[in-house]
Amino acid sequence: MTAFLGREKNEYSVTVRPGSFRLGRLGLLLWLETCDGSRAVFIDAGLQDRRALRSLCRLLSGRMPNDPRPSGCRQADTIRPKV
Repeated sequence: MTAFLGREKNEYSVTVRPGSFRLGRLGLLLWLETCDGSRAVFIDAGLQDRRALRSLCRLLSGRMPNDPRPSGCRQADTIRPKV
C-alpha cells in the first residue's frame, strides 16, 4: 500500500499495523509501518471524499496482503466499516 505523508506529501510504501481502528464517523486512526519506522496517521472523515473513504474502509476490513493469519482469525481492533 502507498501513502502520502507529511506536509510535503512524500510517498511511502506502508504496511497497516495492528492497533489501527475506526473512530465511528469521525475518521480512522492508522498505525503505518514505513522504512523510517512507525507513524500514527489520523484520517478525518469530514475532510475526505465519502466514496474514497468507504473504499479504504472496505480494503482495510478485509484480509491484508502478507497477513499470515487465516481469514477467520482477526483481532478485536480490526477496522470494520459501518456502511
